[in-house]
Amino acid sequence: MDCLDIFYLQIASFLISDKY
Repeated sequence: MDCLDIFYLQIASFLISDKY
């Protein structure tokens, strides 16, 4: 995995945790 992949995953998990 690239650094950007991990970066996007962290943002996605942050947005999901923010919604729920």
